[in-house]
Amino acid sequence: MNSSLRKVIKSQQIFPTDEAAFKLVYLAMRNISKKWTMP
Repeated sequence: MNSSLRKVIKSQQIFPTDEAAFKLVYLAMRNISKKWTMP
């Protein structure tokens, strides 16, 4: 999860507001969790 979040954040270097950064992280975590599979 950490590496996936870093990839998303690295592609977007500048955030206009804190809210934009939180929104990006939230949406990225939602997409990452959809890809998770149960063992």
